[in-house]
Amino acid sequence: MTSLLYHLLQRESMSCFNTIKESWDVINKVGQIDGGLAQLTKTFHICRELESIDNLSNWLESAYSYLAMVNYPYPTDFLMPLPGSPIKEVCRKIDSLPDGASVLQRIFEGISIYYNYTGKVDCFNLNDDPHGMSGWDWQACTEMIMPMASNMTTSMFPEFYYDPKSNEEQCLKDFRVKPRPTWITTEFGGHAFKSALKAFGSNIIFSNGLLDPWSGGSVLEDVSETIVALTTKKGWGKHITTILSATANMSYHCLFDIASCLTPLRMEYGQSYLANDEIFFA
Repeated sequence: MTSLLYHLLQRESMSCFNTIKESWDVINKVGQIDGGLAQLTKTFHICRELESIDNLSNWLESAYSYLAMVNYPYPTDFLMPLPGSPIKEVCRKIDSLPDGASVLQRIFEGISIYYNYTGKVDCFNLNDDPHGMSGWDWQACTEMIMPMASNMTTSMFPEFYYDPKSNEEQCLKDFRVKPRPTWITTEFGGHAFKSALKAFGSNIIFSNGLLDPWSGGSVLEDVSETIVALTTKKGWGKHITTILSATANMSYHCLFDIASCLTPLRMEYGQSYLANDEIFFA
């Protein structure tokens, strides 16, 4: 996730990338001075005064992570109302402010593309859960334990380390459950997933566009003749694409969306052509 976003932002604009990377230190410095949290609250139009720097940092990190997942070239609104290529728009906002604009002003303008593209939000409630993530939090405590960490060398996020003890305490506090960190590898094979799939699976297509930040955790190589992996380096084959309504762009130039392209009829009777990492059917 963080690695893909790192490269996406660098590709769009190095000045945008550097502004975001610099912003974490600026936020920490401002937040530690007298009246700093009140200043950050005002700058970012937060509804209630911030209680800690972490609240703001987590809010910003969430937006950047979601932007990597929904960086489609056409408008969408299933997470938030967003323009096409929203990362490009975020960087355009950050870079377009006049000389003399502060780092925090630039970050606010950029992040507003995600949280307030419609311009209808007067202030932001950081405790709101617009994406319904409580269900995912439950799964992350019971089934899909996903240790995550970052550093300023290979990502643009602040440095942090995964702490299994702290994670267990949070799961007990939120849901009264203890994580089972080895359950999913025991159930599905972990790094030995190919052996597990061969033992019971057939007629499975794993579809991935490598622009999907979660593709790194998927099956990217054929497992057998009947368990195949289809990938594209430049396509829009993100894991959420399959639940979106079709658009003119998607139907006319369908780049690796298995839900709308790989219909059973085409799989049985059609021909496929692979060119320039794009899959077409005739």
